[in-house]
Amino acid sequence: MRPALFVLIIVAAGAAQTRTASTAGWRADVDALKAKGDAAGALARLEQVEQGAKPSAALEDEMGFLLAVLNQRAGAMDRFRKALAIDAKFAAAHYHLGVALWLEGNREEALPALEQAARLGPKVFDYRYRYGAALVELGKTAAVTECKAATSLRTGSAAAWNQLGLALQHQGDRKAAAAAYAKAVDLEPANTDFRNNYGLMLLETGSPDKAIAQFQALLARDPGNLSALGNMGLTYLNQGNLTKAIEQFEKVLQLDPASAIVQYNLGLSYKQKDDLANAKLHLRRATELDPRIADAHFTLGVVHWQDGEFADVIREMRAAIAVNPNYAEAYYLLGTALKQSGQPADAIVALKEAIRLNPSTPGPFTLLGQILRAKGDAEGSRQAFAEAARIKKQKESEQKTMFDRAVMETVGPAAGMRMDRKP
Repeated sequence: MRPALFVLIIVAAGAAQTRTASTAGWRADVDALKAKGDAAGALARLEQVEQGAKPSAALEDEMGFLLAVLNQRAGAMDRFRKALAIDAKFAAAHYHLGVALWLEGNREEALPALEQAARLGPKVFDYRYRYGAALVELGKTAAVTECKAATSLRTGSAAAWNQLGLALQHQGDRKAAAAAYAKAVDLEPANTDFRNNYGLMLLETGSPDKAIAQFQALLARDPGNLSALGNMGLTYLNQGNLTKAIEQFEKVLQLDPASAIVQYNLGLSYKQKDDLANAKLHLRRATELDPRIADAHFTLGVVHWQDGEFADVIREMRAAIAVNPNYAEAYYLLGTALKQSGQPADAIVALKEAIRLNPSTPGPFTLLGQILRAKGDAEGSRQAFAEAARIKKQKESEQKTMFDRAVMETVGPAAGMRMDRKP
């Protein structure tokens, strides 16, 4: 789930920027007009004040805010910048400028402005929350720190806990992410996004039954929720319950037949059920709806491989690689299909690229060795086979080490043994 859309909000004056005597004269009038929803009237009042007032960061920031409310974003940003020219430490102006720039898509300039607001107003929830949200969306490591700060400033904010879950999830701390999502759901049980996030994290952390319970609770409130229906299908697919997975995905497609992701998941379910005809149907539909899903092309190619349709395999692998040039498995299957189609030279190119991208898999080396041997390249073939054998031996050794460690952790050393006992 993507972080919530930024919105311009009025920052509580006492928490964000101290009112001064220079603002007291017009603030009450402006606040009263804003309370009535009369942003234009409030702006007109400030324009009157501006004519006889000294330059003021607070005045410029307030006028910028009202211009933003009236969708005059360019003028708003100009006012925010004027406020900062007057007082570079005026946190509210940094915050409002950052939000406006973010809405304009200028993230490179927005992020420093949001960061400055958070640093100048470390105790202001909105500053820390919005800066954290930006960091999450940009995949920055500092996101967790900012999101934790937001939850500490407002422990009852479900949105902040959900945002922390996203930050932790992006950093791979699934257990902590699940706990944060659980807190968000406890605080706001009717929020479908929060419950979906929690359910998916339960699935990722190996609790599919608990995940299903979350999706069922969501569907009890909202029977037509597409995300919950699709996530139920994903959970059943993860469990290997293909009949129920297919049933769920088909329910979603009845409501949203243009969902490429659901078409892909349904095709994958049929593939795992060995229903290749339906698998092809839905996987092909997924690639038509969204050609950018590399996995859909790859899986469709695998199904064609199962039916011996090598030309179709080649087409789909090339499509997958066009979307994801680092798709090592696609290069491997492409090389295999090219070999089967009597195109050894092209197969060698594909296999070498698969090896470059993932040199720790023996399969491409073995197949490359077979092709080179058929071409009479004895030395090249020998090197490829030798590397395949080395990787296999290394993997077997690693597996044995992991097994031995697991045994020791489970049963422990034999009772009564002492490492310092002499024979």
